[in-house]
Amino acid sequence: VSERKIRAYGVGHLPTHRVKEYCELGSPFSILMELSAVTRKSREELLPFCNTYNVAGIGFSATGRGILTGKYGQDTQFESGDIRNLDPLFQRVKFESALRITAHFAQLAENYGVTPVQMAIRWVLEQPNIICALTGSSKIEHLEENAGASGLTIKRKDLEKLEGFFVKEDRLLVEKDRQIIHSIVNDPLSSNPSQAFNDLIYVMETAVNMDMLSEALVRSVLMELWPLRNKLDGSSLSKLADIQKRLKTLIQETGPRSKKE
Repeated sequence: VSERKIRAYGVGHLPTHRVKEYCELGSPFSILMELSAVTRKSREELLPFCNTYNVAGIGFSATGRGILTGKYGQDTQFESGDIRNLDPLFQRVKFESALRITAHFAQLAENYGVTPVQMAIRWVLEQPNIICALTGSSKIEHLEENAGASGLTIKRKDLEKLEGFFVKEDRLLVEKDRQIIHSIVNDPLSSNPSQAFNDLIYVMETAVNMDMLSEALVRSVLMELWPLRNKLDGSSLSKLADIQKRLKTLIQETGPRSKKE
């Protein structure tokens, strides 16, 4: 950039401490972050950098990996191979919370005379320093619907009510997730290898998000777990149980971690 060989560049998909280093030393134009009403962690970890370092924020997956479209429910069955079969956001209490948020947004959208998708996208655009919201439109009609969010404004009182709603949801989710993690690492794993695999994935992502484990520690365990995904059968249960024990030990030995780790 200083040599004028690059007009502007952005950073994304990096650990929080690395993004901060780029902001301090490299003068990026933007930070790419996942941001939606059901995935708000970047508001705490990344969005503040935008204000501090005068960097633009770009939010992706504005409809929460599709949840906020209102097309999915507890009885939804995804096709084999769909990553959402593994995604913790679509599992257990996280999915229950996401569906409650979806219903809340659907009602708000109805009050404004817009679609749930438009309300979801608009909420992302209302966040400070966010300059655009990325969506994965696959059809012209979806693109046109998404564009409709640009002319919408959410009233301040409604934004404040949403924040209060999020606080209650987060408090409930943290309480239940702690119980779930304790249960998964202490109780016998499911006899269904696929379910056992999904449960261990749930523990890893949730433990990182709750600062119970560092990304570095979880990454090493994930490297053992992930290769099993394509050969889950009765013979893999013992290996899954070993990984369960390792996670239990790590959680017992590790307190809240710093973001840099």
